[in-house]
Amino acid sequence: MGTEGYMPAEGPGTPSADCHALGKVLYELSTGRDRRDFPEPPPDLPTRTDREPLLELNAVLHRACAPDPRLRYPDARAMLADLEHLDAGESVRARHALQRRWARVKRVAAPVVGILLVAGLALGAFRSGRRTPLAQPPAAAVVAPHSVFVLPFRNGGTSGADRDLCGRVTDAFIDSLGLVPGVAVGPRKSGWVVLDEEELRRSLARTNAMRHVLTGRVAIEGETLALGLRLFENGADPPLWEETFTGTTNQLIEFDRRGLAGVLARFEVAVPEETQRRIDVLLTNNLAALGFARQAASLYWAQGGDSTSAH
Repeated sequence: MGTEGYMPAEGPGTPSADCHALGKVLYELSTGRDRRDFPEPPPDLPTRTDREPLLELNAVLHRACAPDPRLRYPDARAMLADLEHLDAGESVRARHALQRRWARVKRVAAPVVGILLVAGLALGAFRSGRRTPLAQPPAAAVVAPHSVFVLPFRNGGTSGADRDLCGRVTDAFIDSLGLVPGVAVGPRKSGWVVLDEEELRRSLARTNAMRHVLTGRVAIEGETLALGLRLFENGADPPLWEETFTGTTNQLIEFDRRGLAGVLARFEVAVPEETQRRIDVLLTNNLAALGFARQAASLYWAQGGDSTSAH
């Protein structure tokens, strides 16, 4: 039903979601980075001899992995068309820029055409001696009432081997919150885990329009697990809400659910039953994916780090 990191926020099962997953695979193949790092470029990009072709491919990957399904490739045929343009030596970046300019022209032109139409109707009504009601202004765009930027959760334990678990829990919160109607979630920034958290919060207040910031700590010592969460108003102290869930390692999914419920309670957002079912599946699959990844890593190193034998 979808693998953590490849599956889009709205869940698997559509051609668009498959394009998202394929985009993440191509990102890993072309940059050597982990899918969770998307859209960070390879660090040697400025000096690479294939820089321009990679930037062209990057334009395809950005569309394939767009968080908003409406901005993504609708199906594999549309994605293949852009890849074929690349193969023919054409610029996908130029095509996308032209498409964006045309979309802007249409957005600007539509109100102008509407005004001219209303003016024409009003003039016709005036000439015929009839009164025409004034046109109503367009409805305001619907904006998500709640938005949150989830910073990479930090490893609060003594074992560096649990960093992958912190990434899984971070992704679980980003993907789950993104499924809830009325909640907008900022893009994941896995690479920020090496940066100072408080400095990141101050930077977000200056550069990001998200209304809230969520931070977390995951600590494992033996069989004991602690998940600490803090929810801030963007740019403000102290936290609006903070709580630490402590128990055993097999309670992780339970703590995920309780933490999500705590955040959504501060937003005063109710979760529809169908959305909750999708979140439960997502949390279970994410944890299973972590287990498979760790088994594969153990097999890899047990066989001497030989990638062919690990496969």
